[in-house]
Amino acid sequence: MAEPIAISNTPILRDFHQLKHVLNNVSFQMKLWAESKNLPGQFTGSTGVQVLSQAELAGSTDPKKQAWVKKVWKVSLSPGAG
Repeated sequence: MAEPIAISNTPILRDFHQLKHVLNNVSFQMKLWAESKNLPGQFTGSTGVQVLSQAELAGSTDPKKQAWVKKVWKVSLSPGAG
């Protein structure tokens, strides 16, 4: 009668465990790399801003298409004026 083979000693299972160990190590290294690239407070998204060209900033004769708003002077009423 043949001697029973321990499952943990089969070449295929040893290769599987070695491969699993390598993949876990690679996954861990990738996680460390990704965390090193993440700076606290760093914005990595998009604001969706549409930057105006020089021609658009130069303005138009049409007030609705001007990039700049005219300055409005604030008028304050002194007490008792009226």
